[in-house]
Amino acid sequence: MALLDAVFPLDDPSPPVLVTVCFGANDAVNENSSAMESQGVSIDNFEMNLKTIAGHLSKLSPPPAWAYARPLFGATYVPSAG
Repeated sequence: MALLDAVFPLDDPSPPVLVTVCFGANDAVNENSSAMESQGVSIDNFEMNLKTIAGHLSKLSPPPAWAYARPLFGATYVPSAG
């Protein structure tokens, strides 16, 4: 969150047209995991961070389109034969 203003300054004369917010490993750490303390994000913090990001992006002029993406855990990619 500390870099949000630096990456997306509100006074940018050419703000991004599209922003992709990717959910990564920190968001997927089980609350009972030993990794939670070093890299985890609680549900409350995750929700607050997402609202902060969305709120900041909506203040850009003009506001960008948003794409939220999450990893597909356990999914298998099988290319089509066609």
